[in-house]
Amino acid sequence: MFNENFWSGKRVLITGHNGFKGSWLTFLLQSIGANVTGVSLKNDDPISLQALLNIEDLCDNYYCDILNVSELENIFCRSNPEIILNLAAQAIVSEGYSQPMETFQTNFIGSLNILETARRHASVKAVIMVTTDKVYENLDQHNAFTENDKLGGEDPYSASKAASELAIQCYRKSFLDKLDIQVVSVRAGNVIGGGDWAANRLIPDLVRSWYNNQSFQIRNPEATRPWQHVLDPLNGYLKLAEYAFNRKLKANSYNLGPKKEATPISVRNLVSLAEAVTKKVAVENTAAAPVDIKEAQYLSLNSQQAHDHYGLETMWTPQKAIEKTFDWYERFYKGADAKTLVQQNIIDFQMTGADQ
Repeated sequence: MFNENFWSGKRVLITGHNGFKGSWLTFLLQSIGANVTGVSLKNDDPISLQALLNIEDLCDNYYCDILNVSELENIFCRSNPEIILNLAAQAIVSEGYSQPMETFQTNFIGSLNILETARRHASVKAVIMVTTDKVYENLDQHNAFTENDKLGGEDPYSASKAASELAIQCYRKSFLDKLDIQVVSVRAGNVIGGGDWAANRLIPDLVRSWYNNQSFQIRNPEATRPWQHVLDPLNGYLKLAEYAFNRKLKANSYNLGPKKEATPISVRNLVSLAEAVTKKVAVENTAAAPVDIKEAQYLSLNSQQAHDHYGLETMWTPQKAIEKTFDWYERFYKGADAKTLVQQNIIDFQMTGADQ
């Protein structure tokens, strides 16, 4: 479990701080006393977790495209960050097909800009580069990927993230190691939790269908994914940042996913579990994925390295993550305050960690 005392007073810069994961992370770090600087594109969504949590008021807030190097430089100079958590990304697989150039620019060039700016600032001690579980070459052979498996990616999103892994490796070996800046890439994906309303994601689409009395489409009902609650990878990011800051990293990349004994859950089974929590019945409009969109049937991570090195493992099973996620939405749509719901999830998560 992350160390609250470590983070008190730390100067932390988060990119993508007003996205789904970024909002949870900003709220969490501010609640344990970190001095947070947030860098993101402006989020004008009519409903967003960022707005519900008043993320702009919880940090030094900057609206800046990470492709804007000069503005990034100015923000670094003003904030003097000790730790960088790079979450900024174009993270939707389907959007990668409709906007391939933008996806590569944000995910690859944007990562380069963060690394290049970090190496010019002596205040920086640790950099956590968030990539994805989709950086691996996936041949649908039902293997759980380890950090040493071949990188790949047949779609623009996955390929751009795999390319960023090579950039991270290059900067680590060519520049950052020599400056005593510890940098690590973390690979997690299929993160779920309350407050996600992004388009073209399974759970937000399902939630919208229920509360708008509509059917929803699932393209790949038998596909399995390493589902995990958003607090689990965030805990991993923070714990790895602590080791990086203290110069105690034992590897350069880490998978963060469910325990190996966790039963893989298909998209169809996830919907069934959600129905059991909400007592609602999803009206499915099942359709095959478009022929121009490549989607793996099976995706699983081997996170043994993180466990062996630091005792890191998921606190909540995929089933528990699904239960917590849909309970969050149920309470929210019945009038509960989003801040209260997020804070209660954090307390429950910490109590789970204390019991282990």
